[in-house]
Order: sequence, then C-alpha cells, then structure tokens
Amino acid sequence: MHLLIVSQFFYPERFILNDLANTLSKQGHRVTVLTGQPNYPDGQIFDGYSNSSRWKDRYGDITILRVPVYPRKDGKAIHLALNYLSFILSATVFGLPRLLFLKLDSIIAWGTSPALQALPAVILKIFKRKPLHFWVQDLWPETLKSLDVIKSPFLLRLIGFFVGLIYKFCDAIWVQSPGFEESVVKHGGHKDKIHWIPNWTNLLEQKLFTPDSAPQLDPQKFKILFAGNIGKAQDLDTLLEAAKIVQSEDQIQILLLGEGSEKSRLQKKVKSENIKNVVFLPGRPSNEMPYYYQQAQALAITLMDDPAIARVIPSKVQSYLASAKPIVGAVNGQAQETLLKAEAGFVGPAKDAEILAKNIKKMIHKSDEEVKQLGQNGFVYYTNHFSKEKVLLRINKLIHRSDM
Repeated sequence: MHLLIVSQFFYPERFILNDLANTLSKQGHRVTVLTGQPNYPDGQIFDGYSNSSRWKDRYGDITILRVPVYPRKDGKAIHLALNYLSFILSATVFGLPRLLFLKLDSIIAWGTSPALQALPAVILKIFKRKPLHFWVQDLWPETLKSLDVIKSPFLLRLIGFFVGLIYKFCDAIWVQSPGFEESVVKHGGHKDKIHWIPNWTNLLEQKLFTPDSAPQLDPQKFKILFAGNIGKAQDLDTLLEAAKIVQSEDQIQILLLGEGSEKSRLQKKVKSENIKNVVFLPGRPSNEMPYYYQQAQALAITLMDDPAIARVIPSKVQSYLASAKPIVGAVNGQAQETLLKAEAGFVGPAKDAEILAKNIKKMIHKSDEEVKQLGQNGFVYYTNHFSKEKVLLRINKLIHRSDM
C-alpha cells in the first residue's frame, strides 16, 4: 500500500512516529511523509535544513516532503502558536498541491500537540477520498486548559470545534490510552471508530553501553531515577516533597534526569530547602537510557492531579515497564491503573507526597529478590500489552480493513 503520514514532527526529530513509518516501510508499504522543517525541541531549525531549501528528503526508503515552518524558538506561547499555525497553513498551501496527483491508499495523521496539525490531512482526505486514521497522543483542548496554556473559554471552544471536525472526518481514531475514549466521543468522534493503539518503546532495541559523559554514581546508594521531561504536567514537586520526608534514610538518592521548563525552578527549590538526597542530571539521548536504567534500583513517576492528565498513559510508563525495574509513583487514572495491573511496584494517588514517601521506604526494605520480581512483573506486562510487534499487528489490520 502507499501510505501518507501527515505530521508536523518527523525525523530527525525524535518521536515514536519515526519508528512506525520506518517499520511500515520495511514491511513493504510505500511511505510518504508530509512534515515541517525540524526544530523540536531546541526551537531553531536544525543545521542542514532551511525553510528555503531541502523541501524533499529521505529517511531510509521513506520519501519526506517538507514545508516551511515558523520555529518554536524559546517555547513561549506566542512562538508556539505561530509554529503550530505556520505548519497548518504551509502544509495546506505548499504541501497538498504536491500530493494531489499521487496515488494513495490510506492517510495517517499524527495527533500529538498540536492536534490541529491533522487539518491538512482532513482536506486531503476530502479531495482524495481515502481512509483517514488519526493517532491521538494528546487530548485537545483539555490538555491546553489543564496546563494553563490557554485560559480563554472562547479559544478553547474554538479549538474544540476544529478537533471535533477532525474526529468526524476520520475513518479510524487510534487512542494511545483507553481513557481518551470519553473525550473523543464528547467532541464528536464515533465510538465505533475508536481503537486502542498504545505507544511502545525502543528501549529493548538499544544496545547497552557506558556513555563517555556518564557521571559517577554512588554504588552504595539505593538510587531512584526519574527520567524524562521536567515540566508542569510531571508535578515533580511531589517527588521533591517525598525526598524531604525520606532524608533520614541515608541510603536513598533521587536522580532527576532530563530537561524542561520546570528544571531551573526545581533546582532552586532543592538548594533553598536543602534537600540533600536529590541529584539533577542533564538530559541524555534515548540510546543512553539503558545505562541509566541499569544504574538505578527503582524508577519514579509523578503526574499532576488533573482529570485530563489522568486519562493519559505517558510514554514513560512503557519505557519503565520494559526496563524490568520496579516503579514507585504518585499518579491517577490510566497510569495508576496500568502500573497496578502490572504489579510492577508501589503506586499511590497524584500529589500525595506522604504516600509516595511511604512507598519509597517500602521499596528499599524489600529484599533484592522481591525488588527484582517487581521489575520482572513489569517487563512481562509490557511484553503482553505494549510490545511493538503486537501493536503493529493491530495497526496493519486497521489499515488493511479500511482499504477494503
């Protein structure tokens, strides 16, 4: 089949969508991607790329059609808004004319923020009369409201209208979490079109090696690692409060590995409140993650106490489970349900630092065999529910079914 993927973000930007496209190509599908010039997450268009050149590119056997975009710059709201709008307009004006005469079998739209990046795919579906699949990664407008990105009720309603328009034109709506179904139906998506297509992780495909820049970590400490984006949704204040509570346990060390909008504030908090058992590590590329997971005795996850956030299964959950390490967490909703079903550790409600601290203490007083078993439980659950092979089998069935 000839598959078109429409996404504002694609290789060399690092997203699971790259792996989906590459795998579909290796399975024998012809894959074309309509995307923007790469500028995530640094905010500037990558070296070797330009809005005035390199409009056609290759990624393995995949054809990439690029269009100009306004870069994200420092990530402030005005720059993000211009970045999002520029792709929608540019993909429509410059991208669609290059696709109108291509013979396509199916269209896949990527639904991370901004969800409205799927609008050019909707227009193309109308012209080409081909099935449209929309893989929803973030709930719009709910997430925008939860994170205070947009406070205007009018703008939130307007965005909700366009998201509903996208849903109505879709032949299949893939949701990364079962908790998304209620929101999709509320905004006009038909329940029969909704399919759970979870994210997977490439952690198991990464080779274990010791990075040249690897820090010296104390082998005598029981190290609990948080790895990923350090932003508002991650609510790492709860983890820091729990760290303060367990400071009397000398063997505990909390590692925060990553970058994000909240990192500077949290570093200042650790210093001002003299939280001595917390260490910040710089963000590292995904191929180094196996090393850091191996160095930790347990992994930590916290999320905001918010209804929209509670519907999400963060991609961190899949990576943590696949690492075969035990998990402590303060999360609600789908993330909590997944980790409890996996029996992969000890999880309490979001925002509850007291229970998180108790669970950390419970973890460190388990025997090595018990800790190892919790991690193995998570790995087995990942294999049974999130493995790449099983998810791709579902995707191929959906694509072929819609083509009949």
